[in-house]
Amino acid sequence: MKRFILALLVGGAVFAAVFAAAAALNVNAGVLQSGSDEDLTCDTDGVQVYYQDGWQSSLDDFGITAVVVAGISDQCDGKLVEVVLTDNAGNWLASGSGTFTKPSNVTATMSPVVAAKDVYDVHVIIR
Repeated sequence: MKRFILALLVGGAVFAAVFAAAAALNVNAGVLQSGSDEDLTCDTDGVQVYYQDGWQSSLDDFGITAVVVAGISDQCDGKLVEVVLTDNAGNWLASGSGTFTKPSNVTATMSPVVAAKDVYDVHVIIR
């Protein structure tokens, strides 16, 4: 019985120490947001995306090497265009970016190259 009580006391002391250490951490998080942005500043009608792929021997499959973002409004000239590829659970797979210079498209080279069959969605951010 003494061992059981001693184990409870030690476990409680360890829990209290961990909780106190976590409470002492200084965490400053920014504002978290999700969903789509309805207040677009430079491109109000959306963009088109095209995948560049090719056979990747390291994957033994076709891989997405780059994403071309087209149909960007001239008002976005000089802005950074970021592209993120995700799987069906919304997990990040690869990303790339490029600066838009009118009137051309932006080609974002993906890092790492991922199997095309694993890509479920593409997210484009213009900053």
